[in-house]
This record gives sequence, structure tokens and C-alpha cells, in this order.
Amino acid sequence: MPPPNPLSLISSSVLALAIALPSASAAASGGYWYGMLGGWSYQACGSVTNGQQLDFQRDLGLRSTDRGDMALGFAPTAAQSPWIPTLDLSYFHFGERGRQQLRTPLLFGLVELQSEAESSTDVDDLQLALRWPWQLAQFRIYSGFNLTRLHGEVVVADADTGQRNRQPVDEIFPSPSLSLAWQPLRTLRFNLRGDYIEYQRQRAQTLEAGAYWQMLGPVGLELGWRQRRYKVESENEFGPYLLDARLSGIRFGLRFEIPR
Repeated sequence: MPPPNPLSLISSSVLALAIALPSASAAASGGYWYGMLGGWSYQACGSVTNGQQLDFQRDLGLRSTDRGDMALGFAPTAAQSPWIPTLDLSYFHFGERGRQQLRTPLLFGLVELQSEAESSTDVDDLQLALRWPWQLAQFRIYSGFNLTRLHGEVVVADADTGQRNRQPVDEIFPSPSLSLAWQPLRTLRFNLRGDYIEYQRQRAQTLEAGAYWQMLGPVGLELGWRQRRYKVESENEFGPYLLDARLSGIRFGLRFEIPR
């Protein structure tokens, strides 16, 4: 069964955000809406395990097929009350395809991989974050929480026989979030961010560092580095299943900030 259309996942979260943003902005005397459209040039490393552990590159030869990165949200001004949060909705698709010659036959679950493995990952990463700002000298500290939903599937197949091991991925991670912003110039801003949660042998982690340069009117350039790690354990008809992935690389995009 193919993974669900990502638009259906976005729509429910956009609805929640659309309800929350007006209520926050109505109480605020300022702030700005923002949107970002860009890409994430990431390298993926890690493995999937179902009896046999298969490395993303060595055994599966996975390569990215989708590097799109997008976000929208609302940010209050520094002069507003600290109980008005920054609201952020972001979406990224962990999409990879691979075809790899095998040195020796492998057994993955109950699928026999003879001479060549064919694999794919189609996992939507949808995040909704609420962070409350606190002013500390020339820095702004944001503390709050991040809600991440991973939804999709991982497929490992034998290229010759067509036997397939399909594993659904459907996990929600509520994680605490902490970030720091410094704006030395009106048109230049630097950001650091970290999220982390681990429970019941599941784990999600995000580390980000970036800069925003306002170029012309509401349009600016965003450039930075991001790392995300996922550890998702589940069961299928073949036994325990583990997805352990780390994605890291440069991210970039155009950001639009519109004062309300």
C-alpha cells in the first residue's frame, strides 16, 4: 500500500494552525507571519533491521529523491508578553530510492535477497512547534515543545523475484524544544535550535543552526545546517523491526516575513 498523500497530512495540521494563529495574533499588537520554501541537501546514514541489519548505503544504496523543505508560522515581537508563542508548521519528505548489488545473499524478515536489493523510503515528517520567547540581554531564548509525526513506509525487495518487505512507519514524538536567536542588525539574524525526546526505545532529535538575511522588502535568504535523527521500533509479521536514521546537511531557502 503506498504512503498517504502528504497534502492530507498537512491539511489537518494547517487547520489546527489556522485556528491557533488568529487567537494568538488577536491578542498581540504586532508580530509577523512568515513562510519558507527551500531545500535540504542532506546525507542519510543509518540502517533498517528485521532479523538482518541492512545499512542504507552499503547494502541498499539509498539516494535522495526529494529535498524539498517548507514552513509557515507566526512570530510575536520582542515587546509582547512572553505568554504569546511563536507558532511554526514545517514539512519535509524523507524520500529515497536504492538498487544495490549484494556480495552475499541476505535474509531480511522472510524475504530472501539473492543478488540485488531494491529499496525505498517514503516517510513524511510533519512538525508543529510552539515556543515562548524570553529576552536575555541582546539574545532571545525560546522554550516550548515540538510535535513531530512520521508517517509512511520503508520497502526492501529482491530485485529479481519481486519479494517485498513493507514496513509502515507511523509515530508521534512530543519533544521539548529550546532555541536561541541573536539579531545584531535589523536585516540579519542568527538562530540555534535543539529538540530531543526518547521514550519506550523510540527517539527523535533535531539540531539546527542558521542565518537569515533580509534582502528586499519581506523577502530574505535563509541558510543553515540541520541534523535529524529517528529511531523507530515496531513489530511486523517477521518479528521486531528497527528504523535508525540520521539525516544531516545544508539547508537553504527563500523566507517571506509579513508584518501584521
